[in-house]
Amino acid sequence: MKEEELDIIVPVALETDWGSRETIVESILEQNKLFGFTKFALAMPGKGWRSVSYPPEEYFLEKAMLFLAVKKALPEHIRCGWWHTLVLKSGPTPGFARVVRQDGTEAPFSSCPLDPGYRKRFSDDVASVIRIARPDFLLLEDDFGMNCHGGPGCFCPRHLEEFARREGRFYSREELRDLFENSPLESRELLRRFQTLQKDSLVLFAQAIRSAADREDPEISIGYDQPGCSMKDGGSVEAVARALAGKNHRPWARFCGTLYGMEQISRTPAILFSCLYFKQHIPADFGFYHESDSYPHTRFMVSASAMRVFMSAAYSFGYEGSVFQTQQILDDPNEEKAYGAMFAEERKRFNTLHKAVRNCRVRGVHVPFVPFDAVNFPKQGPAWAGVLSAMGIPYTTDEADISFVSGDQLLFADDRTIRSCLSKGLFLDGPAARVLCNRGYGEYLGVDVQFPLIEGMEKYDLEAREVICPEFLKGNKGRNMHRGDVFSPLGNGDVFKLIPSAPGCETVTEIVTFRREPMAPGMTRFRNRLGGRVVVCASEVNGNASSSLFNYRRQKLFQELILWCSDSVVFVKNEPRVFCIVNEAPEDEDFRYVLTLIDLCPDPLAKLELHLPPDGRKDIGWKIMDREGVWQEAPVKKTEDGILLEHPLPYAVPVYLMAEKKQ
Repeated sequence: MKEEELDIIVPVALETDWGSRETIVESILEQNKLFGFTKFALAMPGKGWRSVSYPPEEYFLEKAMLFLAVKKALPEHIRCGWWHTLVLKSGPTPGFARVVRQDGTEAPFSSCPLDPGYRKRFSDDVASVIRIARPDFLLLEDDFGMNCHGGPGCFCPRHLEEFARREGRFYSREELRDLFENSPLESRELLRRFQTLQKDSLVLFAQAIRSAADREDPEISIGYDQPGCSMKDGGSVEAVARALAGKNHRPWARFCGTLYGMEQISRTPAILFSCLYFKQHIPADFGFYHESDSYPHTRFMVSASAMRVFMSAAYSFGYEGSVFQTQQILDDPNEEKAYGAMFAEERKRFNTLHKAVRNCRVRGVHVPFVPFDAVNFPKQGPAWAGVLSAMGIPYTTDEADISFVSGDQLLFADDRTIRSCLSKGLFLDGPAARVLCNRGYGEYLGVDVQFPLIEGMEKYDLEAREVICPEFLKGNKGRNMHRGDVFSPLGNGDVFKLIPSAPGCETVTEIVTFRREPMAPGMTRFRNRLGGRVVVCASEVNGNASSSLFNYRRQKLFQELILWCSDSVVFVKNEPRVFCIVNEAPEDEDFRYVLTLIDLCPDPLAKLELHLPPDGRKDIGWKIMDREGVWQEAPVKKTEDGILLEHPLPYAVPVYLMAEKKQ
């Protein structure tokens, strides 16, 4: 594979639906002929074993011979690795300890990685298959986790004994359950240490696998599929991948980032947020593969267009490849051809994108994310990510001139982190502002925050409004927005009462009743003595899908207030639901940006207007990628604050722009 090409791994079932050597080879050759794929992961054991037991040794020997027969029947340019699809989840087997849940029950089909007998047996079977089948690589299934068995980790005797050794005292399962369920804030650090134990038990298991593989083939590369629970397993993904890689290989993993069984393309920016976080927070010596999985892999559930959007975004984030499910998991697996055909059509463009952005940094406004808190405590997640993307505002998980904070994200933050946020551009939703007020930082916000704003009969006022103050209209013909409690089938979030508390605090919007009686500010802005510029919104972002938040006027307000904080952000003007990803090039490159623009609204756009920071408007020439992956002159006109792209944006078809430096 050339360095500038994406690395695509296509899974193929070796056992499911009783395939033979001939049918398996036929399906691989068809994938190669029709779509050009050359790297496959032959998957076994099948997940039917969850209902029976861990497979016997004879099974692995038999399947290893089938693997070898398939591999020998294929041309040399086709590579075959082994996708081991049964790591911890198999049926109950005498002699192997089960994962014990928090309630004391045993998981019906999960073995404990701290059981030395299971660890040895599993590793020996891996070694046997490697010795016989000689796979080109090994990929391990995403059941390689401790929180994917029906409880927050394993509470078996071995785990409890090891935890007691680390803590210097014994905690019973019942005691831990009581602390974690009834005193979550007080036991936060205890939970962190308990989850670290879960991670360490997975690392021990991974080390045993690497050691066994090295006995047979020290050159084999081993990676794994990140479990959805990895952030609850002490943030295990990097540590497990490094243990599997060993000292002589580059660690790699397939990262979660898809949506099973449903078509919701507009959720892409929120779903892929964690993909960007890991890419920006794990060192660069790591291999990042996207979970390009449309389960159950037919267009009855998920379109190829949706997969194009997910893959385009992942590659824009700098991912170097995918574990790409192109086949339905049934006999005649190539019956669904849309996914492979989509990739064949997009291959040149994807590869050109990959080559362009591999040394870039994804830029935008900063949305903070602390994985441990996000998965263990309510309202700690990156709620702003989906909101911002719907408004054409790009996000990053790296530090930036402006941060958007929601909910309880600063509840556990230290003073240094909070003051850093308060010293630059900062947007807060109502609950985030209240957290800071309760922690003694209200003077830097310019407002006090109380709850609730809307009480009693007032909650039945269906014509209440949030009105933009005249000095902030900025070209808006309309002034009114729905109040935060407007009817919303998918939820509103709460509305908080903002009370200006400092001279210089400006009211941006005013919440009024249907009689135009003022209630409280809806948005404020304030320059504090730390030099920060703080915007506070009365409404909550978590769980808010209302027209009060998502509307053209709010979009313009947010964008104008971003400029007030710092004119350092590229964004899409006037249009809803255009996902904008900004890649900023290193100084030594001959271009400044690569922009990925994806229309996530089914209505196509004929043109698009972009705001650019001042340094992005000077000495720049614009290129657009054509269908062959070649950069061509872009149909662009300069505007007062950016550019007008006179090129259509079809639904779910990415457009890539490059801002070249003029010599």
